[in-house]
Amino acid sequence: MNKRYIITIVFSHIMSFLAAGITAVILLGVMSDDNCKIIAAPASAAAVYLLLYLYFTKKYRRRRKIAARDIPGTWHGILEKKVYYYSRLSEAEKTRFLKDVQIFLGEKRITGVKTDVDEEIRLLLAASAIIPVFNIPDWEYDRLGEILVYPENFTKDFSTGKNENVLGMVFPNSYSMIISKPALIKSFANHNDSFNVGIHEFIHKLDGEDGEIDGIPALLLDQKTIRRFIEVTDNEIQKIIAGRSDINPYGATSRVEFFAVAAEYYFENPRKMKERHPELHSLMRKIFRQNLISLFSDSIKSMMPRRKRRSRK
Repeated sequence: MNKRYIITIVFSHIMSFLAAGITAVILLGVMSDDNCKIIAAPASAAAVYLLLYLYFTKKYRRRRKIAARDIPGTWHGILEKKVYYYSRLSEAEKTRFLKDVQIFLGEKRITGVKTDVDEEIRLLLAASAIIPVFNIPDWEYDRLGEILVYPENFTKDFSTGKNENVLGMVFPNSYSMIISKPALIKSFANHNDSFNVGIHEFIHKLDGEDGEIDGIPALLLDQKTIRRFIEVTDNEIQKIIAGRSDINPYGATSRVEFFAVAAEYYFENPRKMKERHPELHSLMRKIFRQNLISLFSDSIKSMMPRRKRRSRK
């Protein structure tokens, strides 16, 4: 049971109780018949309380129903094969990841635009959303309602074609996202090329949860660290412009794009980022609260055969 759920329940009880009390006071004041007061006022107050409580808790009641469903048996195999990050999690973490996938897919609409959206595409989209926030307690993409999947890359005016260069798009003050289906598939074909359009676009949504897509994850850092994050961002952008950085040049177009590009780098190749951009790596680790180097290294070690100890005679 997460903190947001508890806060919502407490808030719902308090607001419903206050509204019910106000309703009862008003009815008692306007009714002249004492018998009506005895029956109508309490009944109306109870109705107001119940209706408001159901309204405030609708999201979490629906979520409980989603979480109670059985997870399809095919999901684990697809994620294990296609999503490197998932394959490196412990069994307990995989169970939690699958539950997060189930809730995400149960709450967000995924619509194919002139293309089919199969189970694999839905899972890759959900994985793209969950990977950055997997260790951020109570995180929710409140400002996302629907993901539109395009059959090819596209232009800024949404015309599609194999030679177009827009792979994904997030709109300010919008609950929608557009993503290129081929680009999404390609993103998970190579786990260490520092490219993942799914993660890139969901970083924009994460960025915008504070009300503005500005390249600053204000909800995830304290003010002192935010100031340092801006300084490091600006310094890294200047290095890209000067040709002294291996970070995707697209990151130099703005702080917004730099944050998304840097996150791709971090989740795809954390060891390389730590070697070449140690302070940026440290900040990414603070933002996402994940030690990816340890995660990937521990998993690789666990797959290697152990040497037998020789007994001393």
